[in-house]
Amino acid sequence: MSLEKLKEIGKTLAKRSGRAVFMTLSENGVLVCQDERAEHIAAAPVRPAARPGGGGRHVHRGAGRGAAAGASPYQLRGWRRWRRE
Repeated sequence: MSLEKLKEIGKTLAKRSGRAVFMTLSENGVLVCQDERAEHIAAAPVRPAARPGGGGRHVHRGAGRGAAAGASPYQLRGWRRWRRE
């Protein structure tokens, strides 16, 4: 499925739910949708992959921590710099 089609779907889901929608795109990063906005956040390149599966749960954990700290969904483009305290 194309990125443009995923953006349409994500914006529709966000509008219906009234919440931000996060779609993990495997090695292609994350798609964040809220209201009429959809932003693709590219994944950091890692070669070779340390572990080919399971990255999506880390993205969602980071998004949850960011939301708890008051961050907007679009501030997550800096999520790679977040450190666990």
